[in-house]
Amino acid sequence: MRSRPRKPDSAEAGGPRKRITRLSIASALALALGLLTLTAVASVLAVGLYTSFSNTRDLGQDVARLAVQSAVDSIENHLDPIEAQLGYLAELTYVGAVDPTDDRDLRRTIRAALSATPDVAAAGFVDTNLRLRYIVRENGQFGSEDLAADPIAIAMLEAISRNASPLWGPVIFEPDTGKPIVWFVQPVNRDGRLIGAYLAVVPTTAFTTFLGASKALPGGTSFILYDDHYVLAHKDLPAALATLGPDRPLPPLAEFSDPVLREMWNPENPKLGFIANISEVQGHRTRSRPGEGHFFLYRTLYGYSDKPWQVGVYYRDDQIGAEFNRLIASTVTGFVILLLAIAAAILLGRRIARPIEALARAASQISRLDFARVTPLPHTRFRELNNAADAYNSMLRGLIWFERYVPKRLVERLVATGPEDSEEREVTVMFTDIVGFTRLAEGLSASRVASLLNRHFETITACIEAEDGTVDKFIGDSVMAFWGAPEAQPDHALRACRAAQAIAAGAEAENVRRRRDGEPPIRLRIGLHSGRVVVGNIGAPGRINYTVVSDTVNVAQRLEALGREIDDTNDCIVLASGDTREAARALDWQTVGDRDIRGRSGRIDVYRLRGLRSATSRT
Repeated sequence: MRSRPRKPDSAEAGGPRKRITRLSIASALALALGLLTLTAVASVLAVGLYTSFSNTRDLGQDVARLAVQSAVDSIENHLDPIEAQLGYLAELTYVGAVDPTDDRDLRRTIRAALSATPDVAAAGFVDTNLRLRYIVRENGQFGSEDLAADPIAIAMLEAISRNASPLWGPVIFEPDTGKPIVWFVQPVNRDGRLIGAYLAVVPTTAFTTFLGASKALPGGTSFILYDDHYVLAHKDLPAALATLGPDRPLPPLAEFSDPVLREMWNPENPKLGFIANISEVQGHRTRSRPGEGHFFLYRTLYGYSDKPWQVGVYYRDDQIGAEFNRLIASTVTGFVILLLAIAAAILLGRRIARPIEALARAASQISRLDFARVTPLPHTRFRELNNAADAYNSMLRGLIWFERYVPKRLVERLVATGPEDSEEREVTVMFTDIVGFTRLAEGLSASRVASLLNRHFETITACIEAEDGTVDKFIGDSVMAFWGAPEAQPDHALRACRAAQAIAAGAEAENVRRRRDGEPPIRLRIGLHSGRVVVGNIGAPGRINYTVVSDTVNVAQRLEALGREIDDTNDCIVLASGDTREAARALDWQTVGDRDIRGRSGRIDVYRLRGLRSATSRT
């Protein structure tokens, strides 16, 4: 097919070239804004007023959404971890890691669960004979109780027997504490049959505490209603505890001490129009006293009891109505600002050019991958540029978070070498593990356990990266790393051994401090093995890891586990295969002998890296 001949332009045809006048962006914007401002004088006030009313309405919606969602988030953030913790205990029991018939094992397990869920007042395990073994947080004692005659316990067992799914039960009154409680039960199955359930108890006074601590509810009074007509949480609820009992676990709304809350369901209360478009949030206005009104904002929450909860907050009129007063003031101010708009247009055009140039400069800094040193863009007065700055800053924050979850050194190497398919490589794999971590963590809070692990992982990661190793993953209190990929490292075994020595030195230094402070030492086991692996991007389309897979990984992990049979005195024991030792002969090694490795046919030679001091030599 032949192409149609192109018509020559005037320059090609020998005609005169047109002279194009080019303006700077500052001059063009100043001229355009000046003309637009001049022609928009008649309409700008109307548009501004409409926008102000829209913004005020949106602000009211944001307040309503934030207030209610904050209360809901407070509940979910405290109760969902309880569900997750008991679900985890059920999984451990299912696979046999926890024996609920062993009181010592069960006591240790329940205490660990209590340490991870500070809102739980008591937790336990009830078997199918309705024998309950439990620990109460207040005294920490392990107790036992027969619930065979308890109708609530019988109904609970029947419910989980039918559905085999966890559930939150109805609110009941606990005579021993004099408080109403909510409870959660997680069934436990083994070999296809129900063997019992884990139980957690939360006093309703806890809801009042953490709702009151929410910083997103300034000036408001938060509450939770149970089944619409009973007060589950409120700042005045503690004063009503003396009137409660088994037949009256919660105070009725109609008899509650707060006169504003009592008027919540008055049929004469008008609904709030400005929240009509907010999903799930409801609201209305009340007049409990002459000249004083209140705004109620609430949402129905399901799944934490046998009845729905109404979770919300109420405010005085003057706490929300002040926004509308400011709207009137802003309208008057608009007339004054309008008179200055034309004169400001010229300056505005010149100022617009500055953030555009800053945006271009900032975008080029991203290419260096050093996100922590990139300066966020400041906000501007222009919507599009401000949106662009916000988008850039959001991207920067995302990249900084991304840098925390993806090894930066690995990304830099992959960028430098380019994408590659999976391939076979000769690498050295390392596994580390904390000896007796479960026992070490039993007496620590969740935050202290996390702080301990973060500091531990930071030390190990620094030692690995100092030898150009790649941290593959964190597994509980263990670390997996490898050398020899993505970039070839002929001395990968020697690098791994040096990293192990650095980790051991770091553990020794840390344990000197811990012993001085009266804390138990942290002892480590490290396993090293060198061999062929498949290395590359492996995983599902939505979650891909740059990792290594092969029997070499399993052998390294087994060598780490073998450390518990070899030594019990050193702060750190490093075991390596004969392959690793052969590639790092320059180091000081001690022969352990040939050993059977679980999951591998035949025996392998095992060596111990020496030069690490024992724990007894420092005590």
